[in-house]
Amino acid sequence: VVSALGRSLDVSADVTLHDLIQTSAVINPGNSGGPLLNLKGEAVGITTAIIRGSEAEGIGFAVSTETAIPVAQQLIQNGRVVWPWLGISVADVNPVTAAEMGLAVQEGALVRSLQRGGPAFRAGMQAGDVLLEMGGEKVATVRDLQRLLRLKFKIGEVIDVTVDRKGERLAFKLVLEAMPRP
Repeated sequence: VVSALGRSLDVSADVTLHDLIQTSAVINPGNSGGPLLNLKGEAVGITTAIIRGSEAEGIGFAVSTETAIPVAQQLIQNGRVVWPWLGISVADVNPVTAAEMGLAVQEGALVRSLQRGGPAFRAGMQAGDVLLEMGGEKVATVRDLQRLLRLKFKIGEVIDVTVDRKGERLAFKLVLEAMPRP
């Protein structure tokens, strides 16, 4: 059973998985990574994680095939995943978070933090900015941002970015880079 779409899960202090499918499928250590199927028998996701402990029990998550297929293609072509990177950690803005944080906009991708020296940092973006447009495309959610980075833009491309900063619209030019690897 699919309980929700477009969920996010913090897996560590600085890593959040976005655009997940929440499922009641049983996921145990050693059997994650199997397909999540629809009623037609088509794979719609790959089971990935489960919440256990004091906050919840048995809430499973799957990476959608919309993410898994491009990842597999990148692995085949490059031996690793190489997508454009902004150097930011983001969260969805919605009417509730906008009201709680006193934001001037009710949708977009809130910049929670920036990687020092990353593309967004060098362009002049700041924590607290809300990303609204990238390359002329609207960014209403983190999912929109991820789709654009995966499907539309290339490493080395110079793109125009529009943000809301405390009610003021600002434009930046940003050069996309490959995410650094340890």
